[in-house]
Amino acid sequence: MMTDPRTVSRILEYFHLPIQHAPEVLRDVYLQVSRSCEFDNFIRIPGGARLESVASEGSASSSVSFLKDRISFQEEQPSSSLEILLRRIEATLGVATAKCNIPLFVARNITFRAVVPAPRGQHGSQFLSENFFKLEPEHFSDFERPGALVGFRMQFHPKDPTREPLHQVRIETYLKDPRSLFVEDWATFKVPIQSRDLARLSTEAKEVEAFLGERVTAFLAQFGEGA
Repeated sequence: MMTDPRTVSRILEYFHLPIQHAPEVLRDVYLQVSRSCEFDNFIRIPGGARLESVASEGSASSSVSFLKDRISFQEEQPSSSLEILLRRIEATLGVATAKCNIPLFVARNITFRAVVPAPRGQHGSQFLSENFFKLEPEHFSDFERPGALVGFRMQFHPKDPTREPLHQVRIETYLKDPRSLFVEDWATFKVPIQSRDLARLSTEAKEVEAFLGERVTAFLAQFGEGA
């Protein structure tokens, strides 16, 4: 049985038709959502602006960037649940899409990253080498030096492209802890939706969280069974 994955990063990108942002409009968005969404700073960036929370060393950070073709939310080392982030997203988009005249999101990229201990307490590279590619030390003999498998990628195409995303999964050794695995799911939703359909956006994010936290974890756990 594997330990539940620990989320280390969430990135949610909402793509729209290119627009030229007016700085005063984005500052007005900031003023309306800064208190409820706990954004401390308004920073001008090329093509738009970034709203961000002030993070102390080692603590979680949260931001939203308004770019020419997307609105991008990002959390690093989050200490709160996805539900908290979704409430911040809904509040921000509710104001921003109206102020910036964004009627549609033409696509969404949702990337969740997590860390999970390798089954049976193995080093991550050992677990990947032995279970996925059946690599032994002698297979690296032509290199005349030790070698190790550090990761691989998988793609999962949607059965129904109108409702489901393409999932691109990355599984690697975690450099900060050799007995853990770094797992990423990068999901792409390609069907345009109304920007006011916040319920659909929430459902998409929860689907990606479940795909990483349940399906990918179950996939890895089967290689630790019977040990």
